[in-house]
Amino acid sequence: MSTCPPSAPNTIPDATPSRQIWLLLSPQPTRHSPAEGEDATARPRRAPRRGRPRPASMTAQRGLHLIDLENLCCRDPHDVDLAVAGRALNSYLERAQSSPADLLVVGVNPMLAHVAREVLPTARLVVGKGPDGADHALLGAAVSAEFVAARFARLIIGSGDGAFIQLAQEVRSLGVEVTAIGMAGHVHRRLAGATDHCSFIVPEPNDHLARAG
Repeated sequence: MSTCPPSAPNTIPDATPSRQIWLLLSPQPTRHSPAEGEDATARPRRAPRRGRPRPASMTAQRGLHLIDLENLCCRDPHDVDLAVAGRALNSYLERAQSSPADLLVVGVNPMLAHVAREVLPTARLVVGKGPDGADHALLGAAVSAEFVAARFARLIIGSGDGAFIQLAQEVRSLGVEVTAIGMAGHVHRRLAGATDHCSFIVPEPNDHLARAG
């Protein structure tokens, strides 16, 4: 995956991205209150996991988000700060229509790991080294098309990179709705053609963009 050349510094106003990002928090566990005559020190019994059906509302539209942060920012990793990453992720989430049941996976270059943790702390973070490291890390997190189709009704790819073409094609062939979200003008044509929906993030006027891959 090629990245965009460095852009002019301080082109994006200061912001607090972590407050702008949609935090997809999991429900907190409830405390067990012992009944009369029950040993208060005894640990409550948990219902067996095997055979427990998931609520239909949690599975019918559950989505898997594979987000390539560097690709969405379309900048050299050295030029991606909290403001840049926060704005890119906000734009992505506005288009992705995510829900609390979704699983968000963010792939980054090692030097962007701290930024990703700050702007989207509820997401699963995968790190990959090298020019296509984030792509490989995200594809590894997806495991396989069959794995995705067995667990999710939607696949949302936060990248315009051609590395995701095969996964998009295979997942879609298994009946999963596939969406790609990337920077306008930098989404691979075959990736767009392999999806059900394709949405574009419009760059800021001061952004100096090059081909994102």
